[in-house]
Amino acid sequence: MEEVGFKAGEEVAFGSGVERLMFPVHTSPTRLGIEQGLRGEPHRGPGCYTGDLLSEFLKPLDSVPRSRRGWYFGAQLTGQPSLVRNNAVPGSPDYQTVPVCHGGGQNKAAFNCVNPRWTERDEDFRDPGPGTYEHSVTQGRQVEMDEAFGYSRKIRNSVVMKCTNGIPEECSHCKQETVGDYFQRGKKILCSKCHQDQRTNTTSSKKEAKYEKVGDCTGVHHHKFPGKDPKIMLKSESELKKKSRKEAYFRLYFSD
Repeated sequence: MEEVGFKAGEEVAFGSGVERLMFPVHTSPTRLGIEQGLRGEPHRGPGCYTGDLLSEFLKPLDSVPRSRRGWYFGAQLTGQPSLVRNNAVPGSPDYQTVPVCHGGGQNKAAFNCVNPRWTERDEDFRDPGPGTYEHSVTQGRQVEMDEAFGYSRKIRNSVVMKCTNGIPEECSHCKQETVGDYFQRGKKILCSKCHQDQRTNTTSSKKEAKYEKVGDCTGVHHHKFPGKDPKIMLKSESELKKKSRKEAYFRLYFSD
């Protein structure tokens, strides 16, 4: 379309191809238009604002007065190297993980459909068998107590505590020193091993029933000098009563 020129004072029709003189490239030929014209300013524009160089934290550190005398009363006086701007920063690819293709495992059967339908039964019926359960067991077993009218009840001791004044007893059968609890009938003493052998022997089973279980005094008090009275008590009266109750209870369910 051919451009149509116009003269001053003529109106420009809308939609024509005539160049429109618009602000701020073109200004009116008046005093106001002359003052509004675009003229460069030396203190404005790109590269003219350097306030960041004066306000950053590196500038005050470099301008601090220092001395070369070293340390004086805990103050740093020597000249320190100025901080250097470090632009070697890691990029975004440094923190990206390398994609690894994990191979898929074998798929599992749904709802455990590959499991055996019927559980395997144990074909060995030997246990439980005869002798597994005790049928001739007395019901309502209770700890035996010594009755006394008007006095407190006392537990009938299943193990008699005997103090030997630190002198070990000797078994009448194997002639060895007794260790721990042993059995006594009058002046005859049997260790636990010899007493167990007599229980299995049918000829001496009746004699075995007359023996009573005797406990050593090593766990109750300590004899510093053998043959003398004890000086150090290892257990109090309450602990001894608790031990006697426990021994009487366990004897109801376990043999000697």
